[in-house]
Amino acid sequence: MKMTTTHTNLEQNNGVTTMAASHKSNHSKGLLMRQLQLVAHGEPSDVIKLNTVPEPALGQEDVLISMEAAPINPSDFLYARGLYGVRPAFPSSVGAEGVGRVAKIGSKVDVALQGKRVLIIPTYEQGTWADQVVAPVRNIVPMSDEADPLQLSMIGINPVTAYLLLNRHVSLMPGDWIGQTAANAAMGQYIIAREAGRSQDAECRPPGRSCRTGATVGR
Repeated sequence: MKMTTTHTNLEQNNGVTTMAASHKSNHSKGLLMRQLQLVAHGEPSDVIKLNTVPEPALGQEDVLISMEAAPINPSDFLYARGLYGVRPAFPSSVGAEGVGRVAKIGSKVDVALQGKRVLIIPTYEQGTWADQVVAPVRNIVPMSDEADPLQLSMIGINPVTAYLLLNRHVSLMPGDWIGQTAANAAMGQYIIAREAGRSQDAECRPPGRSCRTGATVGR
């Protein structure tokens, strides 16, 4: 029997794992893919292993996504160390965020999603550090074909958190100041960009550790 091995190119680009197209096996048990799996709780470098696994089964309301990019978020390390709110059974897929293209659809999924680029909502119902991911259609959001997939893959946690902090957690008034620690981290940069972008009167002091809301701030 002739068998073709699975090859996946994993490249690091600014903390984002990009996944090149893989060549699937013609193994008699079905298609194979590579997936990073959490095999126990502990230090991520010790407990996350790269394994070859069968392609996930597709439910009626699921989509199979060929991954383009999957970032590393601090919450992924908490998940691996057993400090997150979700306690998986082992081995477990890992990775919360990611973006890819719909390769297959379940029988109850809109056919218009076939081939579309989608964002996977970071619920930990599925792990994104893999060649391919099966996700329920409720956990995906169609994305632009024009945007950079590396940037798209990172919008599921930090930008949403920044928005909620500025719009739900506090009631900002024109002229209020926002002070930040670790403002050069992704969260800080999103907050600064949002404040600077929504009003021409907003002021952000270098090196970006505080912002004053503009006179045209609104809800």
